[in-house]
Amino acid sequence: MASLTDGKRGKILVHGGFRYHKNKETAIAIYWRCWRKACGASLKTNVFDINEETPVIQLLHESHHVEDEEKILKDRAMHRLKEAVREDATRPIKRAFDAVVRGRHQQGGGDREPLPEFHSVRTLMQRARSTVVPPIPQVCADVRIEGECANTWLQERFLLHLDNDWGVAVFATDENMQRLQRCHDVYIDGTFRTCPSPYTQFFTIHGKYRQRVQPS
Repeated sequence: MASLTDGKRGKILVHGGFRYHKNKETAIAIYWRCWRKACGASLKTNVFDINEETPVIQLLHESHHVEDEEKILKDRAMHRLKEAVREDATRPIKRAFDAVVRGRHQQGGGDREPLPEFHSVRTLMQRARSTVVPPIPQVCADVRIEGECANTWLQERFLLHLDNDWGVAVFATDENMQRLQRCHDVYIDGTFRTCPSPYTQFFTIHGKYRQRVQPS
């Protein structure tokens, strides 16, 4: 049974416990060769849709080294992490990583297919997310906040107002705004250091509600 996963140089075809890189493609066939440069193993498949179809495989030259099980397991783990980010680009990367870890242990594969530490895959997951999210605007006039990006993780309205002429975006939930109206003590603060581009200042308003300071 063949399967496809991601690699540094594109898609990897996994067949019989070995990994193959795409070598060349003709009108009727795709040729693959072993990812190990010293190995001459190769095979060919029909021309197929990498994202949908299962290829018909013809082995041309066999491998003469041990199977690539460890590398294959690592490839699959990396593929799961990248897919977790692409499925919901609004979810923080660490949460996506933790969700994959929980899923692996629930399926009983955590010991056989261990995942790397988060710090070692953070950049890889950030790059995967960048393929499904729009680029960061350079000026306020180009800012567009729509769909899931305008809501909370619970799909409640979060973006209250967006004025690109003034360069202002106001975020708050309806519930927290109602609570703020009942507060006698209000706390206001602003910072420039952590403000995301293209804005220059991050301004927060909190209110003391039932003995707790809560954001608007």
